[in-house]
Amino acid sequence: MYDVEMIDNEYSRLEFKKHQAIRQLSINEDSLIMIADRSDESVYQSILDLKEKLNQTFQECKKVVRERTPYRITQRDILIQPYNSFFLEEAEVKRLAIQGRLLSEYEQPVYQKIMNERSGLTLLDVGCNNGWKTKMRFSNENFKKIIGIDCLRPLIEQAQKELEDNVFSFYTCNVMDTDFTENLRQIMRQENLDTFDIIHCSFLLMHTERPDDILKNLRPFLARDGKLIVIEADDMESCMFPDSEGLFQKFLEILLNDPYAGKRTMGAELPQLLSDNGYTDIHCECSKVYSSGSEKEKKEQIFETFCSYLPEDLLLLRKQSKLYQRDWEWVNQNFNKLHKQMTNDESTISMGIKIYTCGGETYA
Repeated sequence: MYDVEMIDNEYSRLEFKKHQAIRQLSINEDSLIMIADRSDESVYQSILDLKEKLNQTFQECKKVVRERTPYRITQRDILIQPYNSFFLEEAEVKRLAIQGRLLSEYEQPVYQKIMNERSGLTLLDVGCNNGWKTKMRFSNENFKKIIGIDCLRPLIEQAQKELEDNVFSFYTCNVMDTDFTENLRQIMRQENLDTFDIIHCSFLLMHTERPDDILKNLRPFLARDGKLIVIEADDMESCMFPDSEGLFQKFLEILLNDPYAGKRTMGAELPQLLSDNGYTDIHCECSKVYSSGSEKEKKEQIFETFCSYLPEDLLLLRKQSKLYQRDWEWVNQNFNKLHKQMTNDESTISMGIKIYTCGGETYA
C-alpha cells in the first residue's frame, strides 16, 4: 500500500489517484463499462479524458480486427458508469427500497415454499449490495446462517457495520474472479459451513458477460437437496394497455439499449442456461409483475422500479457518446407523459420478472 501524499510530483499523484478511482471494468455485449469513483471531480475529469483516448485506441483495434481477421469486436465503445451515483446515492437506495417492497409480494411465496417450515437452514446471497435487502428478505427463524457476498467493498463494509449479527455475515467476494471458488471456501471454513441449503441470485446475471460461469461456479456449493433461486428481468413479457401512442413500447426499446440496465431479456434465457449448467428440477415460480385498475400505489412502485433511472442513465451516456443523444431527447420530452399514462386508472401493466428455482446434480 502507498501513501499518495508521499508522492511529491503532482502529475504522478494524479495518475495514482486516477488508477485508484477506477474500481472495475465490465464487458457487456455492446460496450465496455469502466466503473469509476467520482467523489474527486479533478480525478474524475482525468478519467473522462483517459476514456476518450482509450476509445480512440479501441476503435483502431476494432478496425484492424475487422480488416485483417475473420473476427469482429461487437462492443461499440467504452463508457463510464459513476461508482458513487449508481451504487451509493440516496436516489438509488430509495429506488431499491421501493423495488424491494414491490417484489416482496412475488418473492415471499417462493421463499416460503422453499423453506417449507424447515429450520437450521444456510443461505448464500450472491450480489447482496449493502445487505439491507438480504436482511429484509430472510429475517426469520428458519435460518442458522446467512452469508451475503458482493464485489464492492464499500457496500460490504456498510453491511458489516449496520447489519451483521449471529445469523448474518457479509464478505467482499467476486463471483467472476478466477479464484472465487477458493475465496468462498475460505469464507465457508471460517463460518464452519460445508454447503448451502439455498443460493440466491437477484438481478445478477443480467449485469454480467458470462452468466454460464457464475452458474457453474455456484453449483458445487449447493447442498444435495438444496435450491438455487434466480430472479431476472424479462422485457419480452413486458407490456402496457392501452399504449395508443407507443410510448411504453418506445421506452422498452430505449431501455434495451441502455448498457447500465443490463441484459433486459435475461429471464427468457434462464431455463436453457440452468439446464446447460447442470441444474435440475427447474421451475418458473413467477413470470411477471402485474397491476391494473385503481392500484395507484403499486403502479407508482412499478414506474419507480423500472423507469425512474433511465433519464439519469441517458444523461450520463450522452455526455460520453453521441449515439445516445436522440434517446435522451425522447425520454426528456416524454418521461412525464409516460408516468401519467402508466399510473392512471385505465392502464394495465405487466413487467416481465422471472423467478426460477432449481436443484443441482449430486456431486461424488
